[in-house]
Amino acid sequence: MHQQDYEQGAIDHDQFAECAAAAYARLYVLNSVGDIEQSAATFAREVATVHGKLMPFARPLVRKLRQMLIAPVLITGAPLELAREIGRAIGITEVYGLDVAKVQADPAAPLSGTSLGKALVTARIAKEGRALAVAMGDAESDLLMADSAPARLLHEKLLESRPSVTTSAPTQGFTFDTSTSVITEWIDKNVTNFALPLGLDEQDV
Repeated sequence: MHQQDYEQGAIDHDQFAECAAAAYARLYVLNSVGDIEQSAATFAREVATVHGKLMPFARPLVRKLRQMLIAPVLITGAPLELAREIGRAIGITEVYGLDVAKVQADPAAPLSGTSLGKALVTARIAKEGRALAVAMGDAESDLLMADSAPARLLHEKLLESRPSVTTSAPTQGFTFDTSTSVITEWIDKNVTNFALPLGLDEQDV
């Protein structure tokens, strides 16, 4: 129901993230952590292999960034167990996702899938002495993080709804059908090759 409301524009992405987090919290109570981790691994494996939902350029992009000494980071509102499995599928080890235990301990804390949540993770990384080299996203909640990036990879649907986002920094649009060569050539041209983190969302890979 919440998915339909989001797709129809009845609720925004942050509201959808809050609804999804609440639904997952209920699931978390009814199942063991081991069962949830096993389900996450199965789902991630099916996404990567059976359903072919990983964007074709995902793994080559991560390899390219590592060759440039850029550390990729996955920031998502998806459950942490699932985020880790998706990260493992494409070669990302630094993952930030919905941690139900932490949310239950501090209900007022911003969720990882909201605009504020993603921006706070980015700010925390910056405090460690790492700056953002390039941000990648497909949701409204990614725009606040993208605003602080010197280069952006944004889904075409975001660029259609927010055309002004392309004016302040080099920006490349993408869809599922975007070729690997288009992405890597843009990276070569627009992204500085030193050790900085990349923000990704699990729906973008």
